[in-house]
Amino acid sequence: MEKISVRGMPLDLEMSINNALVKQVNSSNDSHKISELHFEFNYDKTRGKLPNKFNILILWEPESVMPWQYKKSVLNKFNLIIPMSPWRAKNLGITNWVFHPSKIEFISINENLRNKNVVMINAAKFSASNQSLYGIRRKISKKLHSMNIGYELYGQNWHMKKSKELRERIWAIRKELSAFNFPNLCEAFSEITYNYPEFLGPVDDKLSKLSEYRYTLVIENDLDWITEKLFDALSARCVPIYIGPDLSRFKQLRKCVIQLAPSVKAIEQFFNSHNAGLYNLKKAAVNDISSYSEDLKQFALESVSEKISTIVKNNYFRL
Repeated sequence: MEKISVRGMPLDLEMSINNALVKQVNSSNDSHKISELHFEFNYDKTRGKLPNKFNILILWEPESVMPWQYKKSVLNKFNLIIPMSPWRAKNLGITNWVFHPSKIEFISINENLRNKNVVMINAAKFSASNQSLYGIRRKISKKLHSMNIGYELYGQNWHMKKSKELRERIWAIRKELSAFNFPNLCEAFSEITYNYPEFLGPVDDKLSKLSEYRYTLVIENDLDWITEKLFDALSARCVPIYIGPDLSRFKQLRKCVIQLAPSVKAIEQFFNSHNAGLYNLKKAAVNDISSYSEDLKQFALESVSEKISTIVKNNYFRL
């Protein structure tokens, strides 16, 4: 069987895309052309030159994480670019896009054990980009702890040594400079003296831990894509308090989510208001899995791979 050429791509996505492409062109005379395709999963110049093929960039990580791959000099190296969301595609003036594939696994829940209020499970990360939401995560975590509302934080690296943390922050600045961007120093160094007393450590079973809470705070690392964090909350039947791109395009999924502006003030106002009625309304929507299952299908690995294969077919096999 013909295989695509890839660099940096997770094996499950590589296999799924390859299978979808073979299926798409199997009945035509173009099946041999699959081997002429090369996929880069993010752009990393240390991998070396692009092969002499039809080069496709899967623009996975956002600009706040890998700023250099959003420069025109990099994008122009590729024959086809596929961003991981419609919002990112719009920002770049690109027509084609797919959603970030996410594994959605609904677990068995004992609602009698859901006796805690709000949690955030994230790793501590740093960026010096104007698009980054890492700083907002830190500020919101600090505010919620000060409000004494039963907020808890889990994840990785929130209690790293300050010397390591400083190196991480400086590296974030260097990444922006390497992309010839002016770094946002306020973002890079925000909450540098805060020690996160609300942090309770890493978790072995994320969904099980989430199922103990009424609300899950989901803050994307950028406003231009939806990641697995939202679906983890739904899988554990939490009500997501969501800071990310506008979900209005999802008629049913948006009914499950409390979407707030990316600001500490918005979070503070929400928890200072009487929101028991809103919680019950959102919780009922979250529990009604069948009502938003069609929206979720767009994020399944097979659906994403099929859409990628269609984009490639329309842009290469018709040449």
